[in-house]
Amino acid sequence: MDNGQLDTVILGYAQYEQLVGRLLELEKMHEAVVLEERIERLQENPDVAVPWRQVRRSSPNE
Repeated sequence: MDNGQLDTVILGYAQYEQLVGRLLELEKMHEAVVLEERIERLQENPDVAVPWRQVRRSSPNE
């Protein structure tokens, strides 16, 4: 421990799997919140929507 900061943590594989599982769960929850916010924003103001053909273009010159 250097200046009160840990640089290494050792944990068992089962704990690692729990940690990764929880991280994935939190990422899904965050994605759901972001999608709900986007849907609400589009419902309130449909003019901010971007056409799918414009989104999928690979370069701005197409």
